[in-house]
Amino acid sequence: MGVGAKNIMVVNLPDLGKFPVTGGSNQVTTKLSDLVAIHNSELNQTLKLLRQEFTSDIDLIDLDVYALFNQIIASPAKFGLTDVQNACIGELSVVPVNFPRQPVDCVPDKFLFFDEVHPTSQANKILAKYAFSRLHSQSIPENFTPFSLLIVTGIGVVYYRQKMSKNKIINN
Repeated sequence: MGVGAKNIMVVNLPDLGKFPVTGGSNQVTTKLSDLVAIHNSELNQTLKLLRQEFTSDIDLIDLDVYALFNQIIASPAKFGLTDVQNACIGELSVVPVNFPRQPVDCVPDKFLFFDEVHPTSQANKILAKYAFSRLHSQSIPENFTPFSLLIVTGIGVVYYRQKMSKNKIINN
């Protein structure tokens, strides 16, 4: 914040107790869920303090991944998913980059989790849309007119052309 950041998105944690890696163990599920609840509560308190301290200097945009995650689990069809409890592939594994890819015998776009801890591309798309909607609703001033958009676009085009010109000079 001391170096000029004005719009900062802060992401909380999803309920890790609902991830397939828990294996359905009530003890593990409860511990992880409790830790996430503590973390998210502390994060919310810290954000409140920061908002009081930096009232007009910064815009802290909270991304409530915990709530989104729970909405997805409660209504998977609403998000185009069919399985929100199991992993698409059975277990987490580390594969060398040049290792030939093996076919996956599931439809990843219908799962929330690709493996025991990682979301699928579809889940990441859902999260990205949510993040974009939060940024869009918070960051763009109300008086942001079409003329302002034209100016910003013009500046972007000028910057792009200058960058391309420099690349041509460097590459030649």
